[in-house]
Amino acid sequence: MKNLSIIIIGINADIGFNVCKHYLNNGSKIIGTYRRRKPYIGNLKNKKKLKLVKCDITKRLHLMKLKKFLIKNKFNWDLIFTSVGTTEPIGRFFKISFNDWKKSFNVNLISQLETIHTLYPLKNKKKICNIAFLAGGGTNGPMKNYSAYCASKIALIKMCELIYDENRDLNTFILGTGITKTKLHLETLKAGPSKAGSNYFKIKRFWNSSSQGTKIEDIFSCLNWCIRVGPRKIGGRNISIVYDKLGTTSLQKKLGKNNDMYKLRRHQN
Repeated sequence: MKNLSIIIIGINADIGFNVCKHYLNNGSKIIGTYRRRKPYIGNLKNKKKLKLVKCDITKRLHLMKLKKFLIKNKFNWDLIFTSVGTTEPIGRFFKISFNDWKKSFNVNLISQLETIHTLYPLKNKKKICNIAFLAGGGTNGPMKNYSAYCASKIALIKMCELIYDENRDLNTFILGTGITKTKLHLETLKAGPSKAGSNYFKIKRFWNSSSQGTKIEDIFSCLNWCIRVGPRKIGGRNISIVYDKLGTTSLQKKLGKNNDMYKLRRHQN
């Protein structure tokens, strides 16, 4: 997809920065938010089309400043891509701080929803616009010691569906990237095996290997495919970059016929 007006929430994140790079190469205009450290953009092509805004989306005042910045720059978005998240706190539910557990929900769920709620009036009203979230591990099965992360991501999946059902001027969807070599895994390595359990050893092997996991090109291709196919077949769904047969006409036909596909459902089991 080319020449879009895009907001990337969390441009400092590995996936957020690389998605930004790909869209800049396609001629899109981008506003990217960062929380603490301003990202280095010296090597980016078309960087004149990128504007950076310091914004901690967990703070209401920061969100209002972001909204004012968009209004001032007459920026009406076609796509919001959120690339923020945390796996912390890691550990058994009854042994971790519940305040930390709530903070995780704020980062992974509440603040992202408040962001799109705040920025919705500034969408491009001439077309159907897109909101893309990132799902995480443990959303299809229990992931022991990561209760806040898993539960908040599952809630985000359901909210993605609800927002689409209520707003047919939006194509909202959530992408499951599979394991990807990003800084997020440093939280598990920091927690150690006493808190992260067996997942610590899995992540340590992956981190020390030459594998990059899911390629950023595949994430970018999936994102574009979801936008191109459109809301009737994609809206409200949890799309797996690793397991779904993206780009095939057979999958598009199935999605067109089955409204429950790739959504949180229980069917007689």
